[in-house]
Amino acid sequence: SGWPLYWEDAFRWDLLEIPVAMVLTGWILGVWSDRSRGHAEADRERREKAEQDLQRLSGQARQLTESNRQMRERLNVRISPGTVLYEVTRRLDTAHREEDLYAAALDLLPELAYAPRGSLYLLREGALRCVATRPAVGGEARPETPPDPPALVVLALSENRLVSFRALSADAHPAGETGGGPVLCAPVALSSGEVVGVLAVEEIPFLYLSAATERMVGMVGEWLGRALERARLVQSLRARAIVDEELLVFTEAYFHRSLEREFTRAVRSGEAFAVL
Repeated sequence: SGWPLYWEDAFRWDLLEIPVAMVLTGWILGVWSDRSRGHAEADRERREKAEQDLQRLSGQARQLTESNRQMRERLNVRISPGTVLYEVTRRLDTAHREEDLYAAALDLLPELAYAPRGSLYLLREGALRCVATRPAVGGEARPETPPDPPALVVLALSENRLVSFRALSADAHPAGETGGGPVLCAPVALSSGEVVGVLAVEEIPFLYLSAATERMVGMVGEWLGRALERARLVQSLRARAIVDEELLVFTEAYFHRSLEREFTRAVRSGEAFAVL
């Protein structure tokens, strides 16, 4: 009689309530714990991303603050018209060869306009050619001859005025035509008004692209034109000189002119001549 009673009691549902409740409670607690861990991991990732964004924004704010400080210092200390005029004339008036003027003008761009890269275009045999360019990182100006000048350079030359990349609208020029070209161009003109070249700023920080910077680049281009005119005049006078100033002997140019003159005379008269 004990065996059936035990079998019947073993399968009574009221005896299984406590184990089933414990299993369900454990499952519920496990699911809640997994979800809590998932939420905690997501919150941690969001906090890390927010900290990274905050650090990035803080770095940008420091850069802007430093740029603003440099701009204020530059405007208050160095960029008075008298200071710029003195620096430009001092550099360009001391150079008497055209090649020296190229380097002097391009070296003024990073100092006065914070432009690390610049180029100088001059008219040569009716074509506009890049005769010198200042590299992005130090070094001396090196000559380059691209196949065609950029559109902004041509515009500054044709209109004889300072122009920036804003002057090239999408309507006037096809997309991609001005990509990678200069951002600011100033004409280089002689005292007669004849435009002989263009001084181009290839790269400049956006914060320094202001009206003051445009005036400075225009001033450098204007004085460069006068310096080029003076240098060409000096070279012309030296070419016509008879006696070398340093050696006190006849110059090579005078020798060639005399040789051509005597040769023409000998052909005309039919007489022989000798060169000693």
